[in-house]
Amino acid sequence: MKKFRCFYLDPSIEEPFSLENSFYNKTLNPFDWFNHLFEEEVTITAVNDGDVVIKVVGVTICNTDIYEILNRGRRKKNVSRRPGKIFLGHELVGVIVRLGNNVERFKNGDLVCIGDFNTCKAFNIEPVCDSCKNGKGIVCTHKNRRKFTSQSYGGFSEFLVRSEQQVFKLPSGFDHQSACLVEPAALAHYCFRKIERNASNVLLLGCGTIGVLLVRLIRYYFQGSVNVFCLSNNAAHLETAKASGACFVSSEITAFEESAKNFRSESGATIGGFDYTFDFIGQSFSINCGIKLTKPNGSIFELAFPSTPIGIDVDTLVRKEIKLSGLHGYEASSIAKNHDFQCVVELIDNELINVNDLISRTVSFSNIKEVLINECLTNMKRDNGVAWFRTFAQT
Repeated sequence: MKKFRCFYLDPSIEEPFSLENSFYNKTLNPFDWFNHLFEEEVTITAVNDGDVVIKVVGVTICNTDIYEILNRGRRKKNVSRRPGKIFLGHELVGVIVRLGNNVERFKNGDLVCIGDFNTCKAFNIEPVCDSCKNGKGIVCTHKNRRKFTSQSYGGFSEFLVRSEQQVFKLPSGFDHQSACLVEPAALAHYCFRKIERNASNVLLLGCGTIGVLLVRLIRYYFQGSVNVFCLSNNAAHLETAKASGACFVSSEITAFEESAKNFRSESGATIGGFDYTFDFIGQSFSINCGIKLTKPNGSIFELAFPSTPIGIDVDTLVRKEIKLSGLHGYEASSIAKNHDFQCVVELIDNELINVNDLISRTVSFSNIKEVLINECLTNMKRDNGVAWFRTFAQT
């Protein structure tokens, strides 16, 4: 195979100076802080029997990518990760260009995206854990047994290698921008499936890309029987959430306190708070607001990864018997209605939900390193009124 450009992050490289200081010190160039990002010419010399080679045709930049870059690939001490280079980019669309000897589910030319569906099978781990058996490979309990090849690469490289267990086939002609949003839409769909049919009021703390997609899915599936409330400090995000079907949006938490008090039984709600709260912010104030505003016996789902330790109002959590759960990823169940990728692809393909308006801008894939650096810097200095969701890099 001919050589191509690979992008990676090296977590062993120390930062040359404080990135924040470079905003105030004119002798420091913020671009020089990103000395841990590299591009180099590589090739793929061998493909395992169960793997496929994918040529990237488009990729979006998500908050996980930005988080990894700004944190220089470091994880908390209690979170393990494989050593060595980090290949970023997972919200991608590509075309299969090479097949391993034992691949039967795909053919060259198939349009695909990727996901963690069955990690055990993807890495030939036996026995297959219960999570992977149920299509929850993203929370595989055998992750510590994975053995990566040096030629796997990621969505910000021109080609990558994945097990066929990590690949999802898209309909022929599926829009490339929409394809890159299948993974975040699948996460939003997984959130939706946590809401029971007798729910009346749902609160979203933060309404970025996944939050807005969740609003649209709730509107589609529940047809107005569930009221959605959104809190965000970004006015443009609130406007998009409102246009997507949220019945009430605000940047002031006091507005939600009043709403929770005023729920009436004739609306189908239990007086005293929200039935479900989804926290996309992951800070002490957001989690504790959720605890305060969620009704007794209600549920809070935490989706963010806090960068610092947070304090939780356990006293109120216990007294109200609120269920607080982490929520990570999606499911690829053999039961069709529980295969989140399949469900959202069908919704998008049949134009039942719109996702393309959540692409804020399109850039050239050829400048991906520069694009990523600018995205990180913009993220740090972004004005709260800017409607910024996903950036799409097209090859």
